[in-house]
Amino acid sequence: MIVTFDRALIERLLAHAEAASERRATLTQLFDKSLRKPGHGAREWGRQDDIDPAKIPAGLWLVGDHGIYMMSNGLPLLPSDDGQKPNLCAYAREADPAQNAGRAHDVKRQAFGGDDGCEFLEATLVRQALRQASGDTLRMTITRKPSNFWPDRPSLKSFRRRKMSDATPDTVSAGPQSRDQIWASAVAVAADSVEQLRRCDVDRVVSLVDAADRTALTGWLIARRPDLAGAVAEALSALAQEAYA
Repeated sequence: MIVTFDRALIERLLAHAEAASERRATLTQLFDKSLRKPGHGAREWGRQDDIDPAKIPAGLWLVGDHGIYMMSNGLPLLPSDDGQKPNLCAYAREADPAQNAGRAHDVKRQAFGGDDGCEFLEATLVRQALRQASGDTLRMTITRKPSNFWPDRPSLKSFRRRKMSDATPDTVSAGPQSRDQIWASAVAVAADSVEQLRRCDVDRVVSLVDAADRTALTGWLIARRPDLAGAVAEALSALAQEAYA
């Protein structure tokens, strides 16, 4: 699916990201131990406080939730011009809920699927696309496979939103134990251990992983915490309703 962005706004977001000395990590970048602070490499899935923000490369986040938009990964955050939102977002014209409410949700689902997602687009990739763009519009092709800026060129491929099942040997060791480590790392985003996970945080943990991995995660979680079975069911129901709303 081809979507279009305001070229000047993308240039502004990119300039902010490139000028920043520190930047935010995406969930996928939490896997990258080369971005960690010294002594914080033990966990397979790190936390934000494990990451050295000065090591994060400049770039934009391509986000799909209530619409499709890009924002800078630079710190401090770049607020909206009216000061009402902490992040200035460049919405795809076809998936902007404020300007295209009738189609925004459908376009987002066609591009990202029912789940929310975030892809990191390196600054060099975005800068190259901006140089090739004509007029005031930047075009981008988004599919559930790797996304490409328009026109399609192999060098412009971005990273696919990572699923836990896509983890490579460079990030997670092979074998049954590694899967346990992955699920424990997902829980660690909300609690120090699965034994300390609170009922109110179950939905947060479940929503972190791709839909394809939720059955495995929730089965693992219920086996260790049967008392959370009801909370798991509620979280899955809420995510299903959101996906098909």
